Amino acid sequence: MAKLYDVFGVGNPLMDIVVAINDDFLKKLSITKGMFNLVDYDRLQYVFKEISGYKQEVEAGDSTANTMAGIANLGGVPAYQGCVGNDDYAKLYEEKTLKQGIKSKIVKVEGHTGVAVALITPDSERSFATYLGVACSMKKEYLALADIENSKYFHLTGYQLEDPGLREMALAAMEHAKARGVKISVDVADKGVVARNRDFITGLLKKYVDVLFANEEEGLALTGEAPDKAIHSMGELAKVACLKVGKEGSMIIEDGKIHKIPGYSAKPVDTTGAGDMYAAGLLFGLTQGFDIEKSGKIGSFSAARIVEVYGARPKFDLKELIKNI
Repeated sequence: MAKLYDVFGVGNPLMDIVVAINDDFLKKLSITKGMFNLVDYDRLQYVFKEISGYKQEVEAGDSTANTMAGIANLGGVPAYQGCVGNDDYAKLYEEKTLKQGIKSKIVKVEGHTGVAVALITPDSERSFATYLGVACSMKKEYLALADIENSKYFHLTGYQLEDPGLREMALAAMEHAKARGVKISVDVADKGVVARNRDFITGLLKKYVDVLFANEEEGLALTGEAPDKAIHSMGELAKVACLKVGKEGSMIIEDGKIHKIPGYSAKPVDTTGAGDMYAAGLLFGLTQGFDIEKSGKIGSFSAARIVEVYGARPKFDLKELIKNI
């Protein structure tokens, strides 16, 4: 029977507010460059006040959600679930989700919707002031299990594998998916998450995961090895493992065979979402029945295009742009 969705993703919904600033202003805000800086609600209000005179782009965010948006833009059919609050940002988040062609299974709970202020410096580096709000409130009881089993793939990230409540939810979702023949993909997403939870994550990958995504730093944290060796070790953790190596492209191992996918030229202004868009392209390709080489090229091309604009969501039609790949 045909599945309703290509990919069902679970994540931690955050409103992304993207602002271009300089390094001096970043220091004024006491934000550590290139890092996720967790802030409380009062500190978030201070950041809002300081950036009020700057041009801002407001978009629905979260790594999983970005990947779902990429899949929709490519012509796929994704669904997304996570927790938002009972505020105006919650309404805006769902509006943007639906507008971008993603089926919403978003859950509203008491509290504030999470916000990530992405501060982009002239070198294209991104630094975050992040207020989580209710973003990490997703519970296994909220899972849209019928929709998960009606999907070709179930996707999540390392951000759902550290917090105890989210971990319980993620394990329940993966167990349900695996038992019903739904393939599972995981983007480990953060080297710190991997380093702090390495044994748990490697065990989980071996047990559940069909497609694994990591960049060089995450691959090092996961395997302790440089890229050329890490890709082989990653191949022992999942049926398909993808190691992203920046502008050089990526390496994908499937059934012991390594495919080297070239990078596409780009003029980067903001690296936000490059990895998310790579995952979108590759998963889209696999759900459409393309081979691993073509799927990888779609991922690589999609990542190259997203770094040329501010923000992590495509503002162009990838479906048209990939026709010659």
